[in-house]
Amino acid sequence: MKRSVDQKQVIDKLNLYLKWHNMPVQMNNEGVCNGLATLYAKYVLEGKENQFFKILEEIVKKNPDSAMESDINQFVYDVVLTLFPEQFDKELSQANSMRALTINNKPMKSSFDFAITTSDKNWEEIFKTLALQQNEVMRIGGTMHAVSVRRKDNKYVVYDPNYSSGTKEFASEREVIAELHNNVLRYQKGGALGMTISVIRHPENNEPRIFPKISELYDHYLTQKNIDDVAVSHFGGVFNTLRKAAEINDASVIQHLLELGAKDKDLQAARIAVVNNNPDALAALLGNNKDSATFATLFIDALAHGREKTYDQLFLLKKALPFNNPTQVIQAAAKGGNPNLLKKVMNYYGISGLGADELHKAIPHAIHSGSTACVRLLVERLVIKKQPLSVEKNMEYLLESIKQNQPYMVAYFIKSIPPEYLKTISMSVSAVERADLYLLRQLQTHGVPFSETAKAVLDKKEHQPVKLSLKAGIFLHKFTDLMHSGITYNHSHFKIIKDKLSAAKNELQESESEKILTGKNF
Repeated sequence: MKRSVDQKQVIDKLNLYLKWHNMPVQMNNEGVCNGLATLYAKYVLEGKENQFFKILEEIVKKNPDSAMESDINQFVYDVVLTLFPEQFDKELSQANSMRALTINNKPMKSSFDFAITTSDKNWEEIFKTLALQQNEVMRIGGTMHAVSVRRKDNKYVVYDPNYSSGTKEFASEREVIAELHNNVLRYQKGGALGMTISVIRHPENNEPRIFPKISELYDHYLTQKNIDDVAVSHFGGVFNTLRKAAEINDASVIQHLLELGAKDKDLQAARIAVVNNNPDALAALLGNNKDSATFATLFIDALAHGREKTYDQLFLLKKALPFNNPTQVIQAAAKGGNPNLLKKVMNYYGISGLGADELHKAIPHAIHSGSTACVRLLVERLVIKKQPLSVEKNMEYLLESIKQNQPYMVAYFIKSIPPEYLKTISMSVSAVERADLYLLRQLQTHGVPFSETAKAVLDKKEHQPVKLSLKAGIFLHKFTDLMHSGITYNHSHFKIIKDKLSAAKNELQESESEKILTGKNF
């Protein structure tokens, strides 16, 4: 290839690209490799492998080709979809993130999922048994890294986002397994190799395909002695068969592993099943367990991740929420950002079961989740309890929304605050620089004051020219902002305005009363 396309360069450029387009998203190594490996599979299945690498080359260029801007935008959007799938669909996780992508408007999906920790020799046999076809792509995950493998001209082609060359070819199962163990997933030399493999086919490929039976693979390669073995990676983390199988929603697989002697130490597999929204796997892992402490842990996990299916499964098994008070529960539900789930919890406790204090404590968690629907549910419940948000509380939550860079939250709270109060808000230059452009424009439209330097930063975010005299000012302001949170409002000024408005309101009420008493009410 003409240009280096290793993951570090791609991540750096993608982050710069997102910042340039004012997207409040930061990518990390662990997630991007999964996103790029999945996106590679999509482009290969579409017959566009060359286009995939061409886009990567454009991304790492200093000045990408403007003619490819639309393709790059779509590429970045797809990477973000696979990096944060749960932000777009609470039923998705990184394990099944390919479902967030489509080919010919049909969602991608895995046709075969399998996870095991075993020897390199056994993995060579598994690859031979699987017999990957040329019209398939296999996404492979280790502890904290993911790659894709395909077959071409009787060779294995590996795409590792860390390869500067893009792909490498291997002539045999032995060669490709050695590469995956030592150089790609970087497991300890001489130790076990742990991998999750997902075979992805074109959504319109209806050709019959017989995959190996997973239970037979486990019977062949696992014993009570080795079933709980872990593979240790230099990337960090360990790979355990049961825990990785819990990322896949297959009760029969979990049940088979348990029958072979697998142990779920410290609920690790059950918690993985919960956060991956796998109710069938969860039910198999719990069996007849009804321990309240166990369920309390799992309920909080389900709520905090917005996983409605696993919450429903837990409730079906336990029949009740095992908590003495609702504070922790309602906060976790708000944090999860799933309004359906939050509504279920609120209905469970009823109007009288949730006090205003619990509702107020939950609102910042809902703000952080980015779900305006969750915030609305909490605020509406306060109204039902005849304790609507005061101006002070609206201001408090508006500031929290700004700090959390949540433009839709800002839109929700700002409409309930009189302009006089908004004028007391002060944002540092660094805070303006970090904030979403749409958020800033809302503040500006509603009369929030900005310094000339802050306005220059705002213009810069819209790619408008900034006068040279202001550039030094931006730098100096950023340096002095280091000791401050960046977003405040003038409390004394706020109080003065509030007192004046209150006095004017009282005066108006007194005047109206006098009119009524003197018969001058028109």
